[in-house]
Amino acid sequence: MKASTQTILNYFDGKKAFCVPAYQRGYSWEKKDWAALWEDLSDLALLYEEGASKVSNITPPRHFLGGIYVAPYESSATNTNTFLIIDGQQRLITFSIFLIALRDVFCEEKDKKTSDEIDFYLKNHSSASKAYKIYPTSRDDDEKSYNILVEKYNKFSSAERKKFKHPMMKAYDFFKSKIKESSGKDASEPSLEQIYKALVNPCGLEVIDISLDRDDNAQEIFESLNATGESLNSGDLIRNSVLMCFQQENQEEVYKNYWLPLENCVGSKNLTEFFYNYLRSKGKKITKKVVYAEISKKLTALGKNGPDHVKEFLEKLSVASSLYSLMLAPDSDSENHLPSEALKVLNVFQRLEAKAVFPLALRLLILWKKGLFDGTTLTSCFELIESYIIRRFFSGLPSNSLTTASVSIAGTLANRPFEEGSNGGWYEFLSESISQISNQGRFPSDQELQKAFLTYDVYTDGDNKYCRYILECLMEKSAGPEKVYFTDTTIEHIYPQNPEGKWASLDEEEHQKCEKLKNTLGNLTLSGENQKMGNNDFSHKKITLRKSSFLSNRNIADLDSWTSREILARSEQLYRQALTLWKKP
Repeated sequence: MKASTQTILNYFDGKKAFCVPAYQRGYSWEKKDWAALWEDLSDLALLYEEGASKVSNITPPRHFLGGIYVAPYESSATNTNTFLIIDGQQRLITFSIFLIALRDVFCEEKDKKTSDEIDFYLKNHSSASKAYKIYPTSRDDDEKSYNILVEKYNKFSSAERKKFKHPMMKAYDFFKSKIKESSGKDASEPSLEQIYKALVNPCGLEVIDISLDRDDNAQEIFESLNATGESLNSGDLIRNSVLMCFQQENQEEVYKNYWLPLENCVGSKNLTEFFYNYLRSKGKKITKKVVYAEISKKLTALGKNGPDHVKEFLEKLSVASSLYSLMLAPDSDSENHLPSEALKVLNVFQRLEAKAVFPLALRLLILWKKGLFDGTTLTSCFELIESYIIRRFFSGLPSNSLTTASVSIAGTLANRPFEEGSNGGWYEFLSESISQISNQGRFPSDQELQKAFLTYDVYTDGDNKYCRYILECLMEKSAGPEKVYFTDTTIEHIYPQNPEGKWASLDEEEHQKCEKLKNTLGNLTLSGENQKMGNNDFSHKKITLRKSSFLSNRNIADLDSWTSREILARSEQLYRQALTLWKKP
């Protein structure tokens, strides 16, 4: 590794091309970063002009922009010296965008000579293979956007430019605006000519150039450099490890054909969670901190047998990512063709934010995709997991024990011997695996569920997504074939949270009993007329409930009174319905 000081413009002088490796992030600088670079450029131009007007032996001013790490790029024969940008790509690309804006302003000012001079800093005019000096990564449309900037962005109308949302275009617009505003008439602003003179002076904007040898590990250096900046998440690190399993000339192809489809399935923000749940779907009891280490270890082992083994692993991951995407957005299924009833349960997992069961659900999806059982069995397995979740909610069991159970069962399924093309008793195997879990990971019994229906406060002052979902299911069940709609409804306490003396027909003892039961399921329903009913007594609420579109509400209105006895009776009735919805193994 060699270090030297040089001007940033030297990177753009001569037949050179600098490529951003596929394992790096896309362009991400923002207005504050562009403004800082513009301030450096502006200050340099003003100070250079001031120095030039004095005695000629005064050393021109210098501005340092930090370090840039580059490595030789192993590619097919070319007449252009090609390098990888290991660190400093944001700075180099932004400076290049500034040059594009400066070139275009000179062009608009009819100064073709200077405009052409700057164009030579942007392009290798005599190179057939590397036409540009800078090649951003192809991710996030970086390369495409940069090419448009170099070739034709300035030819578009203002209306056409507004269609472009890429940050590179915004950077260009920022610099062009600043350059055009800077007339030089104000002492605090450099002129167009001053800016250009300062750029081409021998000192100019300086950087520390760190050139790696061919034996240096570019990826390790990249990771260590970024350890103190915006942290690389496990998804970033895994992407880097994947690409470094291949020769440099093959990395772009692997990125586009193997990695990018995987990333697009789950989204870059969800990559770490995907790998975390993928590993746990195999029964690995790990934390997020070791996700990268686990995948990296796997890649290293596969890489020893050749890149084709890594590609096979990536193909498996791609299938898993496609299935995992259904857990994030069940309504987006366009290629896996899950049964509608299975997708319906995945929607429930998403709605209830039941991430604890994601490892188990993913393992079942992978087994189904392999053809080990049919869609009906998959749906039955999902419905059993839903029962597991709902019953545990009523029993007040902690979610961390559900997570542990989910990972353990997923591992049991992953390691089960199987025969392809046969349902092979997978539902029965899952039922047995769940039934064997004891203590806080257990599947609550019918007796536990009954007690919970009679006593558990399902309504809280916080998030009531479980309470609402359970009410919807039970009210839909009681409606029979009648279609019910829950839009614009909220949870209604029949015996109100604050009776405020309007329930004077109840004595003190009965009030105390109702107070204990007011947040249990038997006292709750869904209605679009909550404000109308308010804290009114039961005789007034009955009038509204009788007009309800929900059969269950009309049934409540048929009662003569609403006391602890009616609440408990309704809880018992709902419990009986729940047994048919959330069955035990």
